[in-house]
Amino acid sequence: MALRPALVAALLAALALFSVGCTMTGTVVASETVEESLEVVSDPRILVETFNGRISVITGGEETIEARVVKRGSGRSQEEAERDLSRVELSIVQEGSQVTVAVRRNDDALSLGNSGADIELAVPVDSSLELRTSNGRIESANVRGSVIARSSNGGVTIRDATDVDAETSNGPLTV
Repeated sequence: MALRPALVAALLAALALFSVGCTMTGTVVASETVEESLEVVSDPRILVETFNGRISVITGGEETIEARVVKRGSGRSQEEAERDLSRVELSIVQEGSQVTVAVRRNDDALSLGNSGADIELAVPVDSSLELRTSNGRIESANVRGSVIARSSNGGVTIRDATDVDAETSNGPLTV
């Protein structure tokens, strides 16, 4: 019978740790979708970086890049989730034939929740891509230019590219 109190104490300790983890990561999510269309010259170079989110690239129009970014913030309440979302910053910059789509936090806080962003792009078929995410998968299909893809925690799938340099630290790699 002496084992029973120890078992109960261990279970209560595990439950307490689980509850703290749930509280820290937040349960309420706020999101914002941003869509943008950019006119580009032939063979654009596209740089994409996000965190806690996936990157998906398909072919689209010959001289257009269509971007759809879904930003997320999380917290224990809607107010906290909205505040966290306001710290997820999107930058889309075009300089000549280069387009950069970057999502970062605008504070130095380590996000323990579900904040981040998913990025979907439709690009010209001859685009060159450099794709980076920490904690998300990367997919590219039918883009004939070079593709550099890096994921620190998610699968990478590249289809029909002419030159591929892909790495992931944790997930399947399919080329």
